[in-house]
Amino acid sequence: MVTSDRAWAIPTTYNGIVFRSRTEARWAVFFDGLGVPWIHEPEGYQLSSAWYVPDFWLPDQEVFWEVKGEMPTSEETKKAEELAAATGKEVLIAWGQPEESQGRCDYDVNEGAFWFFGELGGHDISYRWCVCPKCGKVGCEFDGRGARVCGDRCTKENKAYSYDHPRVLAAVETSRTHRFWDSKS
Repeated sequence: MVTSDRAWAIPTTYNGIVFRSRTEARWAVFFDGLGVPWIHEPEGYQLSSAWYVPDFWLPDQEVFWEVKGEMPTSEETKKAEELAAATGKEVLIAWGQPEESQGRCDYDVNEGAFWFFGELGGHDISYRWCVCPKCGKVGCEFDGRGARVCGDRCTKENKAYSYDHPRVLAAVETSRTHRFWDSKS
């Protein structure tokens, strides 16, 4: 009998918070490495299909961040769409741990790309963490286009890909190598 990875989540403590999985905890380490403020499981929402508690709220990005151990199921993507519709906020789903491969432009969607569910509905893939080339603000934008982090407020550059920016790569490495030794790690 084949068992899904979903059945093997390891509750993990990081920064005094117990996460439902090691993967969620690694994303928290990644956010800290980037200097991205986050709130774990900020509050629950009654959706049309179920009660739902999002994994993270990223206040600077004004986005919910969902973490899955493997490619999301249609039920999981439906809940993300419902959350976006109910709150009017964007929802991004990441599956797997933060990895350098998140920045490849030839990214294979079966290996942990980001899905976007906006307040107007629909979805998109290939969202990557990146850095504004002018002011250094961090964001998650389509294809890692750093010029989109601040919009026209900072730069008129067309794309300015920065998914491989040293800050992003350092945060990936920090999340990958962090060891969860005790309840305060």
